[in-house]
Amino acid sequence: MRGVTFIPNTNTAVLFGFVSVMNTTIDFVLFADTLAPGSLTILAWFNPGMQVQDAKVSGTNLYCVGRDRANSNSVLAIF
Repeated sequence: MRGVTFIPNTNTAVLFGFVSVMNTTIDFVLFADTLAPGSLTILAWFNPGMQVQDAKVSGTNLYCVGRDRANSNSVLAIF
């Protein structure tokens, strides 16, 4: 897990990071319900196509900044 941000006025958290399996690295962004203390209910997840360094929510948009794993270029993606 690389980081977490919360969607304002909700019980939803956006968690981002990566997992490595053998020689494959899978980047992910998870949306989780944090209503129940001590547990996470995963609502949705996706591969953002980059290594996310930070994420913020504004309105209905999710802004992710990070780097491209193939060439290390900086990336800004808006979902």
